[in-house]
Amino acid sequence: MTEPFVTIILPGPPRGKGRPRTAVRGSFATIFTDKKTRNYENELKAAGIKAMEGIEVATGPLSVAIRAYMPIPDSWSKKKRSAALAGDLMPTTGIDLDNICKMLDGLNHRAPVYKGDKSKWPIVWGNDAQIINLHAMKFYSDEPRLEIDVYKWE
Repeated sequence: MTEPFVTIILPGPPRGKGRPRTAVRGSFATIFTDKKTRNYENELKAAGIKAMEGIEVATGPLSVAIRAYMPIPDSWSKKKRSAALAGDLMPTTGIDLDNICKMLDGLNHRAPVYKGDKSKWPIVWGNDAQIINLHAMKFYSDEPRLEIDVYKWE
């Protein structure tokens, strides 16, 4: 396998994209993203910007590999913890893997530079429609993190 175009590592427990929230303000209903999802997406943006320093934004088709290293519950016994670290026990509860994949939206564009800024400042790719292949997996780890490898499709 070829080397990744870029690898993005975000330390801490992975999060899935939350459901859109609705609020009624006056006679208008608005839909918004919850604060925890927004904060995690912003952390992912910052990690993506840091990883892309000195690298041109990707063009053309891309392949993405996501590895979500989930924290091991503190309540687990040493035996169960060892099984999880060895890969004999996989994380089948908690955050849905598809919601973790949806967090890739955080790598699309930087936040606006100023209020009213309509410019699109890509981080890793110009459009996530460029992703033609996606592989994602969850593991247990003593060091929870989200790792994203981006490959240029050749």
